[in-house]
Amino acid sequence: MEWRTVVNPHSERINVKRSEFYATVFPVKNEKDFRKKLKEISKRDATHNCWAYRIFSTEGILEHCSDDGEPSGTAGRPILGVLRKYNLVNASIVVTRYFGGVKLGVRGLIEAYSTAAKLAVKGAKTRALTLMKEFEVEVTYPELSNVFRIIETRGLELVEMTYTETGARFLLHGAEVPEELEPKTVRDVLI
Repeated sequence: MEWRTVVNPHSERINVKRSEFYATVFPVKNEKDFRKKLKEISKRDATHNCWAYRIFSTEGILEHCSDDGEPSGTAGRPILGVLRKYNLVNASIVVTRYFGGVKLGVRGLIEAYSTAAKLAVKGAKTRALTLMKEFEVEVTYPELSNVFRIIETRGLELVEMTYTETGARFLLHGAEVPEELEPKTVRDVLI
């Protein structure tokens, strides 16, 4: 399965029977990042700020959604369905509704929220994500040149390097962990 994420926030607006729906799709790193951005995007004067997100973690993909006062299952789940349909992870959509005086009914709400979310995703720039191993290696000074050779020949990405009293600590990304290296930690990340 190919996962994707959005590069930058993107918003779209639709009008359904005088109700305004503003959908914004945006990238998120984790749940804390989502909560912060939700506060920035949500409109206090709106009738509803419904949302959904999908975030990659080592335990799997975390998914949550909220109807924010709309009838159960009419807003959050359709928005989450759009994220799933487009295989988006580390992404969220917030759809803000300003009630226009005409009730839309269950089917109408589902259609309005999913349409607004789809338009935002279709208008957003997305990119593919790759599942990689992130690992930390600590080596002594005499081993440094060997580690740099492994990084270069194996096509590893050097994320961070810090010198220690006895050598250096490397944070690396790669498709696999080379046998020659003895990592302190290993975890899956999407890049």
